[in-house]
Amino acid sequence: RLAVLPAAPREGCLAGTSTPARGGGSVKTMFHARARARGVPAFVAGVCLAFASGAAVEAATITVNSVNQVDPGQCTSATAIASMNAGADQPGCTHSGTYGTSDTIALAASTYALTVADNGNNAFPIINVPIIINGNGATLSRTNGAVAPFFRFFEVSNGGLTLNNATLTGGNIPNGDGGAIFVDSGPLSISGSTFSGNSVPGGDGGAVYHNSVEAAIITNSTFTGNSASGGDGGAVYDNSSNGLTLTNTSFSGNSASDGDGGAVYDNSIGGVSISNGTFDSNSASAGNGGAIYDNSSNGLVFNGGSVTNNTVSPGGDGGGIYDNSSGGINITGVVFTGNSASGGDGGAIYDGSFTGTGPVSNNCIVGNTATISGGGIFR
Repeated sequence: RLAVLPAAPREGCLAGTSTPARGGGSVKTMFHARARARGVPAFVAGVCLAFASGAAVEAATITVNSVNQVDPGQCTSATAIASMNAGADQPGCTHSGTYGTSDTIALAASTYALTVADNGNNAFPIINVPIIINGNGATLSRTNGAVAPFFRFFEVSNGGLTLNNATLTGGNIPNGDGGAIFVDSGPLSISGSTFSGNSVPGGDGGAVYHNSVEAAIITNSTFTGNSASGGDGGAVYDNSSNGLTLTNTSFSGNSASDGDGGAVYDNSIGGVSISNGTFDSNSASAGNGGAIYDNSSNGLVFNGGSVTNNTVSPGGDGGGIYDNSSGGINITGVVFTGNSASGGDGGAIYDGSFTGTGPVSNNCIVGNTATISGGGIFR
């Protein structure tokens, strides 16, 4: 491995500066790759899908008419989910359309102050059918109003979840995974949403944990101040077969204490793909990958965005990105600045992938620091 440590920070960035000149670094003969088997689900072979040509998709819509968590005779969020699970209206809720495979719950642009757990770890009934939740600007909060017990918001055991235009804040589940959302089966799609202040003391995925065959897709969303203490993925942990896609999404102030991936930890087979991603001031203390830790099979593709002021300490590697994948990294058009690896290597990027670095071009890598070597990139 070639450890590259610029002699001094350069002012400004030029196209193509992400491939530093040789010199000023040291050659490492020891290969460091800390593979972590986390039970990635295996592909299922021989599955046959039948498609009905021209068949209309049946769907029902339920509009929630109460912001209260419990409100007899009214259609609460919990009652709406129970109706979707049953495929039949529960007391207080009335659907339009026909119950099918793309049913939708519509919330109001209000704050839903959640104070009780519906079933142990969750504010709402466990989802076991495909559900679309249109938040319409709603805020779901565990910390607003009366002091609430510990719980996350949504758990999906089957079917999958689509969440649009909602804010989830204050979710907290000690010794579990996914402070706001836990998906154990089915696809996950998040769009136009905000996750703030969610946490998992003793678990993975401060805001979101995805553990499915299907992919997770997150678009136009924001993750701020989420944390995993003693676990990985301060904001998002992906353990899927088909991988994680992030588009126009920002991560700031998320943290993994005694774990890896201050913002994102990817342990998928399909790998992680990022377009126009922003990672600022995330941290992994006593771990690696201040912003991103990639432990996937297919590797990391990152096109456009910025990775700034992320940190690992003490003795961690990859202040911005730590790659431990089989597929390697491919990074284009990304700004790396102000990232640091205190006591470790790779201020901006630590490449410990099995296949080596792919194209890393037209990036701006300047003003990053590492105590040992590779202030910019350590390979």
